[in-house]
Amino acid sequence: MHTVRHSGNLGATPGPSHVSAPHAHIQAPPPDADEQKKQVERESTLPFAQSAALAVTYMFGCITFFLLIRYSKMNEKAGGQKYDSAAAVFFTELLKLGFSVGAMQYRTGKFLPTSVIKDGSWRTGLYYAVPSGIYALYNNLTYWNLSNFDPGTYQVFMQTRVIFTGVLFCYIMKKSLGQRKWIALVTLSFGVAAKYMTWDLQIDGRIFFMLFQASLSAFAGVYNEFLLKRDISMDVNEQNFFMYAFALGFNLMIGLYNDPVYYTSFAFLGSLNGIVLLIVINGAVVGIVTSLILKFINVIVKAFASACEVLLTAVAAYFLLGEALTMRDFVASTIVMGAIYMYYTAPATVAAPAPVAPAVPVVAGAVAPTTPTGGPAVIPMATPSDANGEERKSMLRD
Repeated sequence: MHTVRHSGNLGATPGPSHVSAPHAHIQAPPPDADEQKKQVERESTLPFAQSAALAVTYMFGCITFFLLIRYSKMNEKAGGQKYDSAAAVFFTELLKLGFSVGAMQYRTGKFLPTSVIKDGSWRTGLYYAVPSGIYALYNNLTYWNLSNFDPGTYQVFMQTRVIFTGVLFCYIMKKSLGQRKWIALVTLSFGVAAKYMTWDLQIDGRIFFMLFQASLSAFAGVYNEFLLKRDISMDVNEQNFFMYAFALGFNLMIGLYNDPVYYTSFAFLGSLNGIVLLIVINGAVVGIVTSLILKFINVIVKAFASACEVLLTAVAAYFLLGEALTMRDFVASTIVMGAIYMYYTAPATVAAPAPVAPAVPVVAGAVAPTTPTGGPAVIPMATPSDANGEERKSMLRD
């Protein structure tokens, strides 16, 4: 602590020009506990070019994943290979888990299944049970919803996850997107919806489950990003290890609930061949890339990539599967591209500087000001605000 000295021309009673007030010790404010974490977070964010490359990889991985599943279902209806979707999800999580363990072993020499117990990081890993369980429910709701609604109706309502993502991003991550970015998010949703919206759109009480799935997608993505950045010192492979380990358990429980005999007899192990193997490998790659997006950029970029993926999937399906491609697709694409431009060109919001506390005259022999509890009052010092720099970084992250 420092002793504050003031000259007599500040309104104090006459006296020496430099009077020491032994009881007027003013504490400097404690350092911002979040500042170092924010700095590490800023340094962990990839440059825009690399972030875009990662998002593009994610987008085309999702397109391939969608086309493989679409083809497998068409082949199944034609009398080809049948497989259990829950089993495919289980094997995908198992492959991602193996990748994380192998990557950690190669990079650091640690064997995750034992190291997380020895160093006690399993306690932090328990937090990942929440998003892992949400993703398990989300994946299974996909099949249920598609059994009740046509893919067009399903896609329309699933794009509401972008809006849910924006709301939860502000609430959980405590960041403001700004008016223009909110307009971009809404425009994006309308653009994607325009691709599928028709006069005979199916609407009934079951629509709640699609909206529920969309909200699960948003909540899991934002909450997972929050956890990934909450403990920035934890290796990404270790974080993934916890996510995938919990996912195995949740998906196995779902499979046992749906078909106990099929899973207890281990018959589901025989489904891992042919097209299912390609789906599992592709799904694992997409899952790994998604975790990198959440770690090094953010979930909003993932949401935009997902929206573009829907439109590009239509083009790929036209050439590879012979599906129709209409003018509606190009109109929706234009709206979406405009929304992306609007979002990334939004001006930075400059935060107001922190208020400066007025100078407090100190009188020789005066008693230092106290708080209602009787302790010494802490007078905040003005510190430079780095809001401008943070917002510039935020434009890339958000």
